[in-house]
Amino acid sequence: MGQKQPIPEKYFFDVLSPGATEEKNVADIAQLTKQLNKYLRRIAKAVGIDKPITAHYNRHTYASVMRRSGMSVEILAEMLGHISTKITRQYLSRFPGEEEEFGRWKRI
Repeated sequence: MGQKQPIPEKYFFDVLSPGATEEKNVADIAQLTKQLNKYLRRIAKAVGIDKPITAHYNRHTYASVMRRSGMSVEILAEMLGHISTKITRQYLSRFPGEEEEFGRWKRI
């Protein structure tokens, strides 16, 4: 809910199978996420980062950095796959320390 329907040609990782059930797709995504998080933890450890780095954490970081760099909420919403900018604004408002900026973002 709150996400656009997937367009297979736009996937970064080709893990979903055409015609697969939703349950199979969910299981495949969960397995990919688990593997990705495992490798992200290894990379973080290798470079001396002592934080819980995950794909979810990276998504939040990406959104925050792009917005702070001046990316419009409309473009960011598209990049995150949100169906509306309202969802993106709510998503951004949940980041620690970003609540004050959210008020300004509503007017942009």
